[in-house]
Amino acid sequence: ATADSGAHCSLADDYALAAAEEAVRQAGLPSGFAATRRTAVLFGSSTGGMLEAEAFYAAVSGAVEGRGRARLKDLVSQPTSGPADAVARAFSCRGPVRTISSACASAALALGEALDALREGEIDIALAGGSDSLCRLTYAGFNSLRAVDENASRPFRADRQGLTLGEGAAVLIL
Repeated sequence: ATADSGAHCSLADDYALAAAEEAVRQAGLPSGFAATRRTAVLFGSSTGGMLEAEAFYAAVSGAVEGRGRARLKDLVSQPTSGPADAVARAFSCRGPVRTISSACASAALALGEALDALREGEIDIALAGGSDSLCRLTYAGFNSLRAVDENASRPFRADRQGLTLGEGAAVLIL
């Protein structure tokens, strides 16, 4: 598979594709592995393509001048299920494709669901993990709760004053 990044992928989709490709490569799975097995994609995501939806809204509303024209095709990857769908398409997966959206626990819950599906014999392989890109809505929400640390990320710093938000993806092959 190759990352089908482009006009119809959100940043979260691109992160998911890159992480899935790395996981498949490191697992040593042969090309076309998903087409011959019941391969599921189970992902966690909280925002999906929200970053792109924010840009679309800014263009439509004229909130940011010089931002370009709003194009409906920019909303194709907006749903929270976008990262899982992009991975399933890229690898031609024949099993279930599911997205869990449960805030910060989303990816951990997706991994648990993948393990359960394997143990129950529902699937043979799972590409499981999570992907999110940082957007204004997420940052503003945590900031309104006064949960964001004003200082740079140092998670084990004894005097930290809150959390530092990030973005990215992780995928495990089960």
